[in-house]
Amino acid sequence: MKTYQTTPRDELLGMGKVALGSQLQSCLRKRDELQRQKDYEITASEARVREMQGQLTAMSSSFGELKNTTKQNRAELQDQKAALVKEVDTLERDVDETRKQYNAQFKEWYDAKDAMSKQLAALSRCKACATMSEVVVLRQLTAAATSPVRDRDRDYMFDTAAKVEDCETVAIALADEISAAQARSRQATDEAVGKIEAMKRAAVDQQRLGVLMSVKPQIEALEHTKAALTRTLENWKSKYDSCKTATDDLVSSLNKLDA
Repeated sequence: MKTYQTTPRDELLGMGKVALGSQLQSCLRKRDELQRQKDYEITASEARVREMQGQLTAMSSSFGELKNTTKQNRAELQDQKAALVKEVDTLERDVDETRKQYNAQFKEWYDAKDAMSKQLAALSRCKACATMSEVVVLRQLTAAATSPVRDRDRDYMFDTAAKVEDCETVAIALADEISAAQARSRQATDEAVGKIEAMKRAAVDQQRLGVLMSVKPQIEALEHTKAALTRTLENWKSKYDSCKTATDDLVSSLNKLDA
């Protein structure tokens, strides 16, 4: 299972055409397997949760007086949940916006690289424009800012790299959903067993009923989602910053050529 962030685009574009195609096919197979695993885990988790909830309902029906929980605690948890929901919504919008900015920045970099390649080719053919040694120096100045992508099949490389990134992003999200489903199932089982045993020992146990009716599992799931979105946002911001630096270097070199 893939537990790291998506492969950087410059690394993908540095692969050969065959290797990049293989990378995409491998990711698609992993994604499909994760999708099947996610469906199974969610189904099994929901079934286990329903089973535990059924046992708890049957047990708690004999103790109607235990339905009175601490209102203040429940209100605080509800407020915490509402705040987390807002934060998650904001992070989702930020991730989407940052990814759009990165894609726009990458296009600007790619266009600048293409313009640089054409400019250098023209200089190489023009004796009156620059000597060959000057062309070589200019190539060296811009080498660090360019990607190892070959002009051949560049549309295929660009599109396939984007597909690999999308595939890996989906795979990471699926892995997170699987982990969350497994965590919910374990938590539901552990909490239910403890509560059932507690209700057997004590007919009046308001504290355990409060735990039973709490929204803590939802809060924990939201915190997991928030953490995953935060990591994703930081990853896209880092990619954007790196791509912008490379673009600025290329534009600077182009300006020198034009001068």
